[in-house]
Formats: sequence, C-alpha cells, structure tokens
Amino acid sequence: MKLLSLTTLLAATATAYASLQIGFPTNGASFRQGEKSHVQVVRPGAIEDCTEVGIVIDVVHCGKTCPKPGKHAGYALYKGPFKPTHQKIGGDYENFTVTFPESLKTGKALLTLTNKCRREGESQPSLEYTTAEIKITERVHAL
Repeated sequence: MKLLSLTTLLAATATAYASLQIGFPTNGASFRQGEKSHVQVVRPGAIEDCTEVGIVIDVVHCGKTCPKPGKHAGYALYKGPFKPTHQKIGGDYENFTVTFPESLKTGKALLTLTNKCRREGESQPSLEYTTAEIKITERVHAL
C-alpha cells in the first residue's frame, strides 16, 4: 500500500512540475484530417530549473482508450528544438505549425508533447509528457 501511495505521489509531483505545457490546443479541440493548425508550447514563468534538449509533438488515434504517453508511436508532427519567445506575463511560448495527417483515423486522438529535459543536479536528461485529448474529424473534400 505504501508503494502505491509513493508511486501516486511521484506521478502527481512530476505532472505538477512539468517544465513545458500545451497552451493550444486544449482538451476537446477538433481538427480535420489534413488540416494545418498550430500547437502552442508554453514554459510557465515559475519553472526555470530545466534545460530542454529537444521536443516532439505527436498525435495518435485513441481507439477505445488513449495510450499512455511514450508507449505508442503516433504521427510525429514536429521534432526539434524549443526556442520560446520571452513574455513578461504568462510564461514563454513558441507556436509550431503542424498538419494533421490525412491518414489519421477519425475520432478521439491524443496529442502528446514529449520534452527531453535536463534538470539541475541530474546527470541524465529525463522525458516529460504533457497531453491534450482532441477530436479528429473527416476531411472535407472540394467538389
């Protein structure tokens, strides 16, 4: 029982201190197959003890349930550095233009931001995951 409590506490702590967050889209946002949009990645102003090594933004169809982040490879929408614009209020952010694949199945999908981050005092970088559950709808074809 103590192990379960400690595991739950560590998971909650990791989520609470994620160095990056998805500013947009939020849970429930809807996109069409093949649609071009943007993903906003935010670094809250209070969290500065992490040096980003790189980020990946991906999307995966959920089926009956959404997979746990990092367990299933989805469609990579962006891979590379995070170079945010400094903001005085609300945290630093960067917008990434992405295109949702036409082959992505319709229905519920999980958008995942994976951050490879090196924290002060740690010898190896760690992976952090932040997600948004979104909806993918069928592409409208021009006549």
